[in-house]
Amino acid sequence: HSAGGQLALWAGATAPGLARIIAVAPVADMVRAEALDLGSGAVRSFLGGPATDRPDLDPMRLTPLCDAVIVSGDRDDLVPIELARGYALSKQARLVELAGIGHFEPVDPLSTVFETMLGTFA
Repeated sequence: HSAGGQLALWAGATAPGLARIIAVAPVADMVRAEALDLGSGAVRSFLGGPATDRPDLDPMRLTPLCDAVIVSGDRDDLVPIELARGYALSKQARLVELAGIGHFEPVDPLSTVFETMLGTFA
């Protein structure tokens, strides 16, 4: 979820042998996330410098080795869905857009979309 979603997409491009990964509200494009200043500098802090200097950690700049499913809410104000849409389009990943849903609902067992999110694991 979120930064962990970026790690899932990264693993899907760097760990041979995976069949499929599921990324929830991922930071799928580190360059775009840095430009949007997501997390008030979190991208640059995580990467230790500009995102353009670390294409090896940016899912958008890597070639997936397995199928990817992205689950993201279209009302996410922490990691805008545009990052997931861009990744899904350029990498031919499956995108599950959750209408009217924000950043935390997909991982909240009490939310109305939690069952939908769990369905992506089947």
